[in-house]
Amino acid sequence: MLMKHNLFKGVLLTMTLVILYSCTSESPSNTDNVQQTRVQQIKDDQAVQLGEELYNSFSYKLTRSQEENTPDYFGGSYSDSQDNLIVLIKKGMDKEGIKDVYQRIGKHDNLKFKECSYSLQELRDLKEKISDIYFSDENKRKNLQWVSVGISIEKNRIVVFLEDVSSYAIKKFKKEVIDSPMVIFEEMHEVKDLSYIIVDSIDNDNLLTRSTAKTNIHLGSAITLSGAEYSATGSVGFRAMKGNEHGFITAAHVVPINGLTVYSNSKACGTSVATTRGPKAEAAFIKVNYNNFYPTNVAQWTKTATVAGIISYNNLVNRNVVLEGCITKKAIEAKVYTIDNTREVTLQTVAGKYKFSLSNVVYAKLAVQSVSGRPKEGDSGGVIYDKSTKKICGELQGKVTITSGNTTTYCLSFSSAEKALNALGASITWNK
Repeated sequence: MLMKHNLFKGVLLTMTLVILYSCTSESPSNTDNVQQTRVQQIKDDQAVQLGEELYNSFSYKLTRSQEENTPDYFGGSYSDSQDNLIVLIKKGMDKEGIKDVYQRIGKHDNLKFKECSYSLQELRDLKEKISDIYFSDENKRKNLQWVSVGISIEKNRIVVFLEDVSSYAIKKFKKEVIDSPMVIFEEMHEVKDLSYIIVDSIDNDNLLTRSTAKTNIHLGSAITLSGAEYSATGSVGFRAMKGNEHGFITAAHVVPINGLTVYSNSKACGTSVATTRGPKAEAAFIKVNYNNFYPTNVAQWTKTATVAGIISYNNLVNRNVVLEGCITKKAIEAKVYTIDNTREVTLQTVAGKYKFSLSNVVYAKLAVQSVSGRPKEGDSGGVIYDKSTKKICGELQGKVTITSGNTTTYCLSFSSAEKALNALGASITWNK
């Protein structure tokens, strides 16, 4: 987890980290680029909107895992590099599937279709069964060196992440868990590192506009808090409201329980009033002292103004996202790789050691794989927004490494904004 901790009395704590992927945003350099960016964003907005309309058109009869049922022909959807919405149609069901999609959302130039082998419902049903085994048998999980399991919509497969993907290890998994053509394997490693406190020296009072007589709290800026034995530094996610209370969302491993005082620039800015540590999200809502502090929609480091909306969980697939956190102090870009990822998390927080189960974790591959392109400890909780639309996508949990052959790639791990808000009973809607 990308949060900094300090053990009082000089003892450093080793904690388990989860790694993320990223990309770096660039500002348009001339008028032509500005126009091109504007046109691309309009098209991209349309692709996102089409995806939202399509999922909203499906029956919301929930499965046991609380996911909505989708049609038998539907393999999922994602945005491609040309900003088209790609809808996967199960082989042999193309005629009825395409017809049904057109009836639901109409015909559009940026609506494309692609054949796939399995429906999304088939993938979800089998992934749920596999996840049940993952969570129920810790010894089996450790014996198999089984880190995580998720769904790749683009590959139309369930992805099982193992620390060892040798033929022997895969054969063993197939024998002890499941042998299915719907499952593929990738190598993933969790990283252990030392965490420590960093004194926040960020001056966030001078960025863009501010509310009169209030100190601005920008997205991705630093927050600190202390417990009986530990202190921690994390990052602001995105602003939100819970009922009539103004505040912001961050990671629950930064602010693990209710009633904790949170500081911005060494000033007490708010209190945690809602937390969730799974299964759908790992997040906390911080109610601010609204008389003195004003959560903005502006990112601390790039001064990007985010849009008052979210990219829904189902629509995150293949999206280019941007992370901003208080330690890296820049835009870190990534591309969403897998969703519906299941993980078991054990870590130390300011309120003690916690172990919890997570589903619906999102992994996003970093665009820049060098050290300079990776998030750092203390970035936990930082805002993740869509590069094109500037809509909120989620908040950072940590980083993971995925190895394929001789290639190692780093990924972001984050909770979606939709899942976090639902779990916390909060809303992205902002009323001044």
